[in-house]
Amino acid sequence: MCKDYVSCFFEEGEIISFFKGEGGYFYRDPNWGEHLYYPSLRIALREINGDTVTSTDFINAFDLFVRSLGDNEADSEHFWQNIYAFYLCLKNKDIDTISDFFEPGYPCITDVSNYFNRVKNKYDSTFYLDEIKKKFPTAGILKL
Repeated sequence: MCKDYVSCFFEEGEIISFFKGEGGYFYRDPNWGEHLYYPSLRIALREINGDTVTSTDFINAFDLFVRSLGDNEADSEHFWQNIYAFYLCLKNKDIDTISDFFEPGYPCITDVSNYFNRVKNKYDSTFYLDEIKKKFPTAGILKL
């Protein structure tokens, strides 16, 4: 990585680039050449454990990212990849001090729910939803 992950949570343009894996935030899969969302997100979420970034900072950053997404297949893919990566981080206990941000009552749930409802029938989200149901049956995102 060529950029400081912590800085991305405080600069609007950087937040979106981080969650999309653009520029210096591109974490290349050595086999496929695609962005790996899970290791990238894991690095950022560990900053919460290290007290560099607060969970509120992270939630606000994710909310801003979701509000920036358009109604297109590429943005829908970024959305679902980040959601899935987040649950992998929770399952693998990569983050100790945070819980499921997609439970009802969390600040970003309104924008996440709005985007989810806008794209769920336009772009194929079935794969991600099925994987999340299978691997993370109590996931807050499934309550939308």
